[in-house]
Amino acid sequence: MGIGELTNFQTLTNFVVSQDNGRKIREMENLSNLKGGLVISELQNVVKAQDAWVAGLCYKSNLRDLALEWSYNFAGEEIHKDILDSLQPPKMLERLTIECYGGETFPNWFGDPSFGKLSILDLYYCPNCTLLPAVGRLTSLKSLSIRRMSKVKKVGANIFGKDLSINAFPSLERLRFQDMPEWEEWDPCEVDENVRSFQHLHELIISNCPKLLGSLPNRLPSLKKLKINLCQQLRSLPSCLPSLERLVIQECEKLVVSLSSLPKLSDLEINGCQEVSSTSCANSGSFIERVSLSDISKFTSPMEGMMLGLIKAERAEDGKEEHMQLGIPCHIEHLSIHCCERLERLAESLHSYRSLTVLGIEGCPRLISISNGNLPPNVRRLTIKECENLQYLLDGVNNNINSTPLSRALGD
Repeated sequence: MGIGELTNFQTLTNFVVSQDNGRKIREMENLSNLKGGLVISELQNVVKAQDAWVAGLCYKSNLRDLALEWSYNFAGEEIHKDILDSLQPPKMLERLTIECYGGETFPNWFGDPSFGKLSILDLYYCPNCTLLPAVGRLTSLKSLSIRRMSKVKKVGANIFGKDLSINAFPSLERLRFQDMPEWEEWDPCEVDENVRSFQHLHELIISNCPKLLGSLPNRLPSLKKLKINLCQQLRSLPSCLPSLERLVIQECEKLVVSLSSLPKLSDLEINGCQEVSSTSCANSGSFIERVSLSDISKFTSPMEGMMLGLIKAERAEDGKEEHMQLGIPCHIEHLSIHCCERLERLAESLHSYRSLTVLGIEGCPRLISISNGNLPPNVRRLTIKECENLQYLLDGVNNNINSTPLSRALGD
């Protein structure tokens, strides 16, 4: 008895399409009671689009999670679109994954608003695709992941859909672009003030897109987490992110980061960028709890004070040292100082930061000493690496480390 004769079959986690006399995709025709999740793999073994149509995926109304997978070493890319077109899923589908698809474009059913339950879409390794599908009209889409699309050069109107007068991505909360080596431009199509896209986006991740120049969408009122790494040509961030709480930047050496429009930022991590700036101490993070800064070419006032305020000035003018130290938010809990070649001593005013519990110092070759008088009173963990000229640790006012909250951390 073949699998196609099991007409009451309800659960089939992985249907592997075989060559020659093996399992054919048309055997799924009578499996109308399938429900839950289904993976159809080795789709390169489908040689006729008609066979895929006979499988009748669109009639299997109880399927909720569907993955369509080709092999990495596929051939015959010219029929991939016809096959995917014939594998149109049921309208009640909630999650769809496409992997190793070899077509240049996606079929018309992709992004059709009639898929009113589709909430998660993952497109992975579509190496011949030059245009992203128009998925902006999927009203329930909450998570969109686009990875390893090596021929896509522009993200623009094509992803929003033909009608730019509607609010695209009305429910989208998480968006990821990853490993897109030729992507150069993101056109957010922000031409109509009355049209709002990405209004509920909470998390945006852009990773390893080395040619991306910009511009990123400016209207992201709900964005809470922004992570960008390995985007070496990117020069600027969205101009207004009123809800952003966490910002992570890694190895974006031409990027200029302005903190002036981030009033709710609480977690800041920057490792490698051109410039960090802020026009106001008040806007540079009164809610900030964790900061990690390293390999930054330039700070502008008062961000310069955030870093220079950590340096013990030998002959500072009256009030100058105090002014420089105002850049450090008073509620900060975690502070990492990396690759600060000018850092020689920690300022005594750092002792007043009672919320600071974790302090890390790394790659500061001029740092000579750290005294109890400099350390905040509630620091529980102190990590020091690659500070080769450090001669005195916890010297000064009180040299009895057992009397400090640091004793347990130093004993590790």
